[in-house]
Parts: sequence; structure tokens; C-alpha cells
Amino acid sequence: MILFCDTRQQKGKHKLKEEYFESQGIEIIRTKLPYGDYSTPQNPSIAIDTKKDIQELIIDVTKDHERFKRELQLAKKCGAKLIILVEDEEVTCIDDLYLWYNWRLKNNPKATKGCTLAKILHTIQADNENYCCEFMFTKKSECGAKIVELLSKE
Repeated sequence: MILFCDTRQQKGKHKLKEEYFESQGIEIIRTKLPYGDYSTPQNPSIAIDTKKDIQELIIDVTKDHERFKRELQLAKKCGAKLIILVEDEEVTCIDDLYLWYNWRLKNNPKATKGCTLAKILHTIQADNENYCCEFMFTKKSECGAKIVELLSKE
């Protein structure tokens, strides 16, 4: 298998994924991707955008919302589905976020609550007119395998 990896993915910061890809004999070609972090030459109609944690996702859907929205719209315009794959050890789906506690609330009462994030993600995912995306969650240790699984089956 050949994976395209966006050049904006910082080398060395994705060690578990890189080790998994290497152990599976997956060839990584670093190239600038218009959206997402990973795709394959066999099926450019699917791309995966990884998030190192829920906090990064919160930044994308709040503070960086306009940039994030443009990326989702570009993927849709190009006929691609964008899977946003969030690394977390406990959250397995959007609905788990209703019970998720944002530790930043201790110091900042305006921090995004889990239930608010869940509603935002459901709204974005359901907006098929403007976006073609899906939010998924995986453990850090399983992220490399999940990327391969998703790009292989799509």
C-alpha cells in the first residue's frame, strides 16, 4: 500500500503511526495535499484529517472555524469525503462527548463543554449540502491501523 502524507504533518510528532506504517511495509510519500493529512493514490475521493486530541478538534470548530469550513468545502467540491479522525483514549464516537469533561473548564468557564462540541460535530456531519465529512475517534496506539483500514475499505 502507498499512502500520501501531507507535508504539513510534522515529522517525528506522529511516531506511533509512522512505526505502524513501517511495520506493515506501507510506503509513505510526503506531498502537499489540498485537504486532510492522509490519502491514497488508488482512491483520492477519500482523505483522513487526523487530530492529536479533542482540544485540537475544539480549536478547529471554534477559533479556526472559517479555515476548517473552507477545508471541508474544498474536499466536497473536489468530490472527496473527509474523515476527521480524532485520537482519544476514551471517546469512541460523537455521542460519548455528551459525557466528556473538558479539563480546561477548571480555569476557564468559557471553555467548550463536551455536550456543546457534540452538537457542533453532529451539525457539521449532517450538513450534506456543504460538507461530506465524518468524525471518528480512535486510540493513539490504534490510529495508524485505523487510517489503513479506512483508506483500504473506502
